[in-house]
Amino acid sequence: MEEPQETLAKSVKDSIYTLSVFIGFLLLLPVFVACFLYVQTYRWFWYHILVWKYPNLEVVKCTSTRSAMDTYRNQGVLSILLQIKGQCDPNLVREKIKKDVIEKRKKDGTLRFPHMKNCLTFCWGRYAWVKDTSTFDIHNHVIHVTNPVLRNRVVTSVNIQEQKVVEIEIKTLQRNQPKNYIIIFQIHRFYMLARVHHLYLSEDSISFGHLLMIDREDQWIQTPPQNIDSIENIVQQIFRKPKAVPLLYDHLCGILCNTWNELVFAYDPVLNSYFEKHSPNIFQFYIICGIAIVAILREYSNNKKNLLNIIRRETRRRRITLFQFWRSSINTLYPFVILKIVLSSFWWFTVKFILHFPITILHIMYETPMYLRWLFLILRAIGEVIYIFHLIYTAPRVLLDELIWPMFRKPKHHLQNTSLSGRKVVSWTESIPIDLIRTIRDKTGVASCEIQLYGIAAGLHEYFQQHKLNETEKILTTVRFVPQEHLLKSANRISCGLLCLAIPMNMPEDDALYGLHLMQMSLQEAMTSQTALYLASLWQYDYSILTNIFPSFVIRIILYVLSARYSVMLTQIEAHTKEMKKRHLVWGQEVESFLYWRPPQANISLSITLISYGDELRFTIMADDQLEPEYTVIVSQYISYIKQLAEDAENYSISVNSGLQSPLFSTIE
Repeated sequence: MEEPQETLAKSVKDSIYTLSVFIGFLLLLPVFVACFLYVQTYRWFWYHILVWKYPNLEVVKCTSTRSAMDTYRNQGVLSILLQIKGQCDPNLVREKIKKDVIEKRKKDGTLRFPHMKNCLTFCWGRYAWVKDTSTFDIHNHVIHVTNPVLRNRVVTSVNIQEQKVVEIEIKTLQRNQPKNYIIIFQIHRFYMLARVHHLYLSEDSISFGHLLMIDREDQWIQTPPQNIDSIENIVQQIFRKPKAVPLLYDHLCGILCNTWNELVFAYDPVLNSYFEKHSPNIFQFYIICGIAIVAILREYSNNKKNLLNIIRRETRRRRITLFQFWRSSINTLYPFVILKIVLSSFWWFTVKFILHFPITILHIMYETPMYLRWLFLILRAIGEVIYIFHLIYTAPRVLLDELIWPMFRKPKHHLQNTSLSGRKVVSWTESIPIDLIRTIRDKTGVASCEIQLYGIAAGLHEYFQQHKLNETEKILTTVRFVPQEHLLKSANRISCGLLCLAIPMNMPEDDALYGLHLMQMSLQEAMTSQTALYLASLWQYDYSILTNIFPSFVIRIILYVLSARYSVMLTQIEAHTKEMKKRHLVWGQEVESFLYWRPPQANISLSITLISYGDELRFTIMADDQLEPEYTVIVSQYISYIKQLAEDAENYSISVNSGLQSPLFSTIE
């Protein structure tokens, strides 16, 4: 144990370090503001120059992190594979997609998804849409492969993974076509493979649910009771969303609104005829002027008409003139008015204060619960404000510790030293019953996501062990918890932040429960210490803060350096609701399962996705082909590690119930 003096010295150093980083961040704020103004001005001029020089192109205005990482050989193309029950009717699919996606229009007559027919090109450092859509053909957008053959072998349900399903559509892809296409093929099952460039998703706000004609059901919007360890609950543990502050704000807005309405009713000459016969004093005149200013701003914001005409009309209605100001000043200084104010003050003190004071006390005692509720609400709001200020104060240090310092730590492991080619290979596991995951959860008390992450950690450990690669104590990864509705959505976009998770590699081979415990501790540490990083990633996804402040080449350098350290990307997708219903296409066919791949870009070598759908779990991986075939160990060993964990959890539960062991895991709250 550390001595009290050592603990105190460590605490002082920690506080000085946090304060120094925060002060440094404040000193850099003017630099960030100057960069923001420069970047926005430069991009504005550059955009208009490209529009003028290339009238046949529609230049993309925004710059995203994926756009900054895109290269000619490694573009951000997302892939999804649906396995559908029933027979394949390609003509029906083409007809529906053409009617409900390609040619679908809004109420004003414009296309709902305006760029689905447009080819995407790269022009002087900016993406641009080719306006000419005369070459578009729905048969090149929705491709039917009757006999999928690859490498002189017929693709079957047995070797579909071996043949690398993503390569099937590469063989059929034609140049100078929009980079959003669907491949349909039948291998005992009806499959739909879609690959879409990320700009179609972000610029047109289209999702795979729209593109693949997944039915819009009420369960997308309704929110029944959540699972105890659902993604929503996990994300809520990362950041405590303020509840008392919005409630207090609504109360104060209501009070101010009522007070303002009473003030307007009492002093506005338009509503109160008293001022038609009597001149106001100087204080009332100032109140009338304030009411007139608010009326002018409200009228101008609603109609955007001539401001001078609005000012003349509102001041004329309330008789706001220099003569009225002079007259109000004289009325205020008139001796009779001063005497009236003195007498009214005396009356208020003697009668209103002395006689009404006991009644006021009794009234306060009667409404004590309401005042206590207000007091508790104010105290909760103060606590939430302190929590937010603490996050702001510690945010620079968290970002520095999690993003900057790890780049200088050595040695590097195998995944960081691999020279990447940009070509991708994919693999996935067989389905795992979600009931198996829930059984482990119920017997150990850990969250479902921690169990799934343990399987990945064990697979990575096996990958390093079998191929005798340079080992490391942990692998730094970026993790996103994504609701299924974000991927197959029919409602509004759901924001999803990321965490920097250190996956432990010191997994004991004969003790799966201890390895699960290590994974749980690592995730809990990330969730408690990286709130600022999670919020920063949310703001980047929602408002593009990073890409708005720095030039594209600086963003590219930053992302390449960061991805060299965080070489593995994890995504966990599960249903937002408690129900496990499977989705259907708009014409009624059931989607039995789906696989999803996020492309690893920059220096990321592995992209892993955990998908919960219906009553089963899938694990997909997309890797750079320089890791082939060794990377398949991570996939092949995943199910075996989960099953071994289930056996150990069963033995552990029996030991706890018999009193031979004490619980080691924290209960989910």
